Amino acid sequence: MGFHPATSVLHWPVASGKLAKRQIHQPITSGEGEGVVVGIVRERLPGGIGIALDFTGAPVPQRRFSADAAWIAFGSDMVRILFGQFKAAGPELEHVVVLRLPFSGVRFFVESMKEVAKTAHNYLARIHNEPSPAVDQKSMPDQTFTLDANIIIAGFSGREACMDLYHSSPQVRVALKRGASEFRAEPIARVTLTSRLMMDIHDGLAAKVDTLPGDEEEHRVEAEVDDQ
Repeated sequence: MGFHPATSVLHWPVASGKLAKRQIHQPITSGEGEGVVVGIVRERLPGGIGIALDFTGAPVPQRRFSADAAWIAFGSDMVRILFGQFKAAGPELEHVVVLRLPFSGVRFFVESMKEVAKTAHNYLARIHNEPSPAVDQKSMPDQTFTLDANIIIAGFSGREACMDLYHSSPQVRVALKRGASEFRAEPIARVTLTSRLMMDIHDGLAAKVDTLPGDEEEHRVEAEVDDQ
């Protein structure tokens, strides 16, 4: 069975109105310390400008960890995905990694998974895959490790899956909105997990994506440019 990746091209509306006209001429770049350069294509949209971010050639994160189980905590500020590693065969937890994901990152992930989610659901139903193992959350270890990411590129092959985590800083995104010629993202980590667990995470996020608060970055940046 081949590898089924979610789309690695993310479409992002970044500007409207007067800002869309101005930013074509602003020679702004992001700093080299902001991560690796990701391919971008600017798109003319009816209301302004959009960006297609192409992660096809982006480096795979060098940090790796495995997840036996996961659950999602929806907060008023962001979404947290908790990845758990079992002690031996489980279900007690030995390690927990907390992924802090902004609402925009949830929307990116769900959108990128539209096609592969259908394929994955059909595959899991065909093999009568059992649900992901239950988590004994009362056995939470004393220490957890926290990661921040706002871009997830995922895929699966058979029962195996991976989720590659990347992070772009606010400086990079604001520079892009103002006409930067490149987009940079820092490779954070690769999560190795089962296809069932990946889809459980996806389904949990997709069920709530329409209820998450929207972003007002575009309006704030346009106001900043208009004031200059």
